[in-house]
Amino acid sequence: MLKWEYINQNRAACFCEYATGFINGREVLVVKQTAHSKTAIMNMMEEITSGLLAGPLRATDATQLRVFTFCPSEKPSEPQWQEVSFGTIVRRPTEQGLVQAIINSLFPLKQPYVVSGAQWDRVSSAIQVQLENIDPDRLAR
Repeated sequence: MLKWEYINQNRAACFCEYATGFINGREVLVVKQTAHSKTAIMNMMEEITSGLLAGPLRATDATQLRVFTFCPSEKPSEPQWQEVSFGTIVRRPTEQGLVQAIINSLFPLKQPYVVSGAQWDRVSSAIQVQLENIDPDRLAR
């Protein structure tokens, strides 16, 4: 898994881990809670996902991406896996001057996606097995 740095609500630097892969022909993003997260990643998924889509996942079509979280838990009754869906997925508008507008008209550059309105669903055991295969060594830790 790769590390991703983000800023939480208290403006503290936090880290989570992420990996991408494919399940049933669709790209998936797995975000894992770590000891360095300092806050529940569930509270920050819109910011984390939007940041990844503006950075290392910029070429990803967010409208087709499935997003999952993995939060290690010592209590078997607490779900470790959750699927996150977003009520809003839009391309980020950017301000641009005249020169940049001309360049963009000649060489269009797609703007990164921004997501909001996170909703959480449990993940079936069949999908969990497939998700664990994306990066099995690191998820187990």
